[in-house]
Amino acid sequence: MKNFTLMVAGILLLSACHSKPKDAHSSQASDDEVSTQEAKKSEAPAASFSSADYDTLFSAALDHQVDLVQKKIKQGLDLNKTDEAGRTALMLAAFNGHTDIVKMLMASGADCRKLDVNNRSALMFACTGPFLETVKVLIEEGAEVNGMDSHENWTPVMFAASEGQLEVVKYLIEVGADISMVDIDGESSYDFALSRGHTATAEYLKQMAQKQ
Repeated sequence: MKNFTLMVAGILLLSACHSKPKDAHSSQASDDEVSTQEAKKSEAPAASFSSADYDTLFSAALDHQVDLVQKKIKQGLDLNKTDEAGRTALMLAAFNGHTDIVKMLMASGADCRKLDVNNRSALMFACTGPFLETVKVLIEEGAEVNGMDSHENWTPVMFAASEGQLEVVKYLIEVGADISMVDIDGESSYDFALSRGHTATAEYLKQMAQKQ
């Protein structure tokens, strides 16, 4: 049976605006100046951040450093920026079940449908652990319940079954997980649970398969 361990990479680690006082005798000129200043602001390049800034964000998301994540969000970092394996801060937070950070990141623009280099989603990361609440939040935000990775066509329910996460498996089935799907070796979530010794999970999947 294949090793389902997700290899999480080691943690990587304004100008002031001066305006002239308004001249009561030249309101039109002042208005023009304001318009020009606003135009310059809109044309100004977006703030640039170093790899260290993103390393800090990734580490904070993985390690549940809420205040630091908030700080990086306020600084304006691109929350869909990825590490060398295509993982986002959202994926790393989901991997450890940090639901509060997951919510915070998504509320600030993080995309729960983004995929890493193996086409694995934040939902797949969350399904490897006992993180039912995190899984629910991701599903509610539009995560794909039957998405497949590009490594061996594993689905979220396969990841959960492989780790014996019965409550996660139950919820995924409830919201539409297709347990008849198989990977490139023809193995289903039931096979994963059975081969890994997760008897209760395997039995539940067997019962559900018989009903479908």
